[in-house]
Amino acid sequence: MKAFKLPAAVLFISCVFLIGYLIGKYQFNQPSREIVIAYEDENNSDIKIIKQTIKDTEKQHVIDNFFMIWMQKKPLEDTESVGEGKPDFYIMVNSPKQSVRLINAQIWFTEDGAIIGEEVGGSEKQLNYFSIPKENANYIKAHINNKEKLR
Repeated sequence: MKAFKLPAAVLFISCVFLIGYLIGKYQFNQPSREIVIAYEDENNSDIKIIKQTIKDTEKQHVIDNFFMIWMQKKPLEDTESVGEGKPDFYIMVNSPKQSVRLINAQIWFTEDGAIIGEEVGGSEKQLNYFSIPKENANYIKAHINNKEKLR
């Protein structure tokens, strides 16, 4: 009877750990944040082509750095000529677990860095404009796979 209790206990404990591992693996595998990078279709500006998605389950450091760049953006004073023409890319930051879009923005790369047009009230026509320095713009460029569309 004692010889049966020890293997049964080891088997029971192993099953508990295995079940916990599998639940954790499947439950926490969904990203909590993702960055979607898209650009306009050349023939139809209403169509956005998703170039890539960066998920925090794969590249947490990139997500963290994007948020740091976003927190350091500076409001633009003169916005009259900003936003004319197609943006180089659209950047959307989503929370898939909550099914919410956190940031919806357009970005234009310039010689001095980049200009970000962040949507206000869910409208692509109403934007608040910000600037980021060249180092931050270069970081964003380095993480966009579509190199031929970059200036």
